[in-house]
Amino acid sequence: MTNKEKLDVIEIVNDNYERYLDIDVVAFSFAVPGAMGTGGQIIIIDGTGKIYTANYCRGERLLDYDSVKKVIPIFEMCDIGIFGSRVENDGWNSIYLGSGNHLFIKTILYDLLKQKTIDANFSDIGELFQHWPGFVMDIIGKDGNDITVNDIWKVCK
Repeated sequence: MTNKEKLDVIEIVNDNYERYLDIDVVAFSFAVPGAMGTGGQIIIIDGTGKIYTANYCRGERLLDYDSVKKVIPIFEMCDIGIFGSRVENDGWNSIYLGSGNHLFIKTILYDLLKQKTIDANFSDIGELFQHWPGFVMDIIGKDGNDITVNDIWKVCK
């Protein structure tokens, strides 16, 4: 468990993205512009358990699309549609989270996430959308197995 009140989320924007070109991204979510939740939002978790967020289309503090590709190099191999996605790289898997939201996760973590999802016995995909950050934190052995997307949104407001 983590103290959600002290949740640290790093915002990546055009002014600072160059500081984050070498992060070890293990999972990230991507919301298409009209997605439910925060359209255009990207949530990243790195191998050390740090959480980052960016938005490529909404708000005043943006990370442009070309810079997204620099921060998340695998992004160039992602084919993202409104109702699904895929990755042209065996080292990554994609999961559609519903309502225009997509999750990309390293293949070495994918089966563990899949098992956590089965064990959670969610009634709909929206529950995975909320809980994936905590699941990934647990899989990589970091505090924060209870972190949800809502918790990240609260920090970013």
